[in-house]
Amino acid sequence: MARLPLIVQSERRKRIGLAITLWLQMCTVASWFLVAFGANHSLHIYRPKIRSYILDFYAKRDYVKRLVYASDETCIEQVRMNRPTFSKKKKKISDASDSSTSFHDAVTLLAETIRTVGLEISKSIASEVLIQQKSKMTIQKSALKLYSTLCEVEGLTEDERYRALSKIPDHSTQMLIFFSLPSSVRLEWVRRFLADH
Repeated sequence: MARLPLIVQSERRKRIGLAITLWLQMCTVASWFLVAFGANHSLHIYRPKIRSYILDFYAKRDYVKRLVYASDETCIEQVRMNRPTFSKKKKKISDASDSSTSFHDAVTLLAETIRTVGLEISKSIASEVLIQQKSKMTIQKSALKLYSTLCEVEGLTEDERYRALSKIPDHSTQMLIFFSLPSSVRLEWVRRFLADH
C-alpha cells in the first residue's frame, strides 16, 4: 500500500513535467511569433530603397541636401515639397526606424528570457529525476539486503521472517526505518509491523 503514494507522486511529477514542457513550448512559439511580428513590422516601415548602383552614400546625401536646402523653389521643383514638409517627413522616418528597433530589441530580450527560464526549469526537473532515481536505487539495495538482515534478527520465527519479507518491501519508508534501527530493537519492530500490516 505504501507504494501507491510513491506511484501517485511519480505520476504527479510526470504530469507536472509534461505541463511545464508544454508551457515552455507555448512560450517558445509565442516568442517566435513576437520575433516574426517584429520582423514583419520592421519590413513595413518606410525606408528609402537602396539601389545597387548607389555606391557613394555621402555624395548622394550631399546631392539631396543641395536640392532641398538650395531654395524653396528648387526644393518644390525637385522634391515636390517645401523644406519644412521635407524636414517633417525625414523626422517621421527616423522616428519610425527608432521605434521598430526598440520593439525588435524588446522581442529579442523576451525570447532570451523565456529560453533562460526554460533551461532553468529543465535543469530543475532533471535534478529531481536524478534524486528519485537515487532514492529508488537505495530502496532496491535495501530490499536486496532485507532477507539476510531478517535472518540476523534473533528470536524471529521462520514464518514471521517470510511474512516480513513479503510485506516490508511494499512499504519503502518502513524498510528504511527498519535498517536505521539498532539490531537490539529490530525484533520488536518487526513484530509490531506485522501486527499493524
